Amino acid sequence: MTQLELFPVQSDSLAPADPPALSELTEAQRARAGRRLAYVQALEGLPAGACGADAVPAAFAAVGREVDDVKWPSLRQVRRWQRLLRTSGGQVAALADRRRSVPARPRWAAWIGSVADEAAAQARLRPAPSLSLLTQAALQRCREEALARGCAPDQVPAPGTLRRMIRARMRPPARGSAAPARQVFRFLHMSSGHPLGEVVVGEETLDIALPELDTDRVHLLTARDAYSGVTVAARLSTTEPDGDAVLGLFGARPAAATPEPLGVARLCLGLPDALLLDHAPRFRSESVLRSAAALGIELRFGPAASAGGAAPAAGLGQWLAATGAAVATADGLMAAVQDWLSQHDLGRSRRDGRTPLDRWQEGVTRYPIRLGAAAAPARMPGAGAGA
Repeated sequence: MTQLELFPVQSDSLAPADPPALSELTEAQRARAGRRLAYVQALEGLPAGACGADAVPAAFAAVGREVDDVKWPSLRQVRRWQRLLRTSGGQVAALADRRRSVPARPRWAAWIGSVADEAAAQARLRPAPSLSLLTQAALQRCREEALARGCAPDQVPAPGTLRRMIRARMRPPARGSAAPARQVFRFLHMSSGHPLGEVVVGEETLDIALPELDTDRVHLLTARDAYSGVTVAARLSTTEPDGDAVLGLFGARPAAATPEPLGVARLCLGLPDALLLDHAPRFRSESVLRSAAALGIELRFGPAASAGGAAPAAGLGQWLAATGAAVATADGLMAAVQDWLSQHDLGRSRRDGRTPLDRWQEGVTRYPIRLGAAAAPARMPGAGAGA
């Protein structure tokens, strides 16, 4: 039987790139390649049957002292260099690449997370449908959405992956438990500082009296990753938030922005690819559009119902009513928001107390904020002339 090739693959695109010549490398790269070659030659110079627990470390230690290495590599790493040297035809320049081989991680479409959220919400109905029925319905919904949106086949997860996504949302682990290993796949895209996909911005108005600020109404602005459901940023204000407040969730603040007595409860250190906002005119000002374009953020505007779904599980007002927390000061309100956000931080490590969001934030800090071609000035576009 002849196999039908649905997605033909160009063999040229899969062929490894030719390594550069030694003359094209920098001095540091040539030195790195020379050190790695010395370890490979030391491994190959061992007599047959001498690759034991003592001979290999002794040989690597001798090479490490010779090339002045503080820490010598493992046998597994040297064998990888050996294979790399063999596949490149003996070219030493192939050993100069510092990058490690990272396994390919799937990047699902941004709306996959919302489909899994809806399926998990149906599990709370009585009588509750089975997980298999929920998975089948969610898979059918994904196929319809993919066909309507023109998504690539690799942007839709397999049934088994979709089943795990729904099950993880149905049974979130307790804080400090060992169960977060089940949710690791939800945060794969956060582990290495990659930019977020689509972030949904929602707004909630709370009737809370704060005499020290002379206000009886507080506005909560949240930004939630559409795929994982993680609230990546939150902000409290006494005035109605606008587009500048939304960009302030990600550290972008115009010089002419007015200070806010409450401020940001959680700051996102990375920039998203797209923001889903409400149709309100205050989010569509010319300065906000220019600032977002300069930062490389695509603004998408949808109905208020979709933007209102930015709360992790329940709104802050519902959480305050359920817990009976009394808020009378600005510091107490900020502490309550911090507790509310931490309640929905799934995947907290028992060893160091960090969440996948914390590790993602640390990864993002290693890279500068990416700016578009229109962001030549150092200050934010739309800032005041006297700034």
